[in-house]
Amino acid sequence: MNLLSLALVAFTLFAGQAAPAQAPAPALSKEATALQGTWNVTLFNGEPAPEGAIALQFEGNKYAVIISGGVDETGTFKLDATKTPWTFDLTILEGSDAGKLQLGILEMKGDAIHGLLAMPGGATRPANFDSADGAIGFVAAKRK
Repeated sequence: MNLLSLALVAFTLFAGQAAPAQAPAPALSKEATALQGTWNVTLFNGEPAPEGAIALQFEGNKYAVIISGGVDETGTFKLDATKTPWTFDLTILEGSDAGKLQLGILEMKGDAIHGLLAMPGGATRPANFDSADGAIGFVAAKRK
């Protein structure tokens, strides 16, 4: 069988078949669903952040950190709302800390979130919002 005949047989066998379906994205918890969208950081490490200078975007289980209009970091997040405060794990995929895991805690009150994150690659999650030594703290308001 020559190459042309083989190609025709392969085309005939696979013509009209739909491409394999991709696995559906995992369902988001109601808390992760509430995070979806863009959040403007209003406080960063206890200091007021310039309006619009830092934003957090959540889409599905992905996040992006936007600084001065440009993407600074992207990755995926995992939220466990069965804990108090919620545990919040970032897997950093792009940015200066790519390849690192960042452990944190998060709480949501109305249209605001309060987060405290260990340094990227750190092995210890902040226990509560009073344990800010060496951690990165933020408060963000949902963009309307």
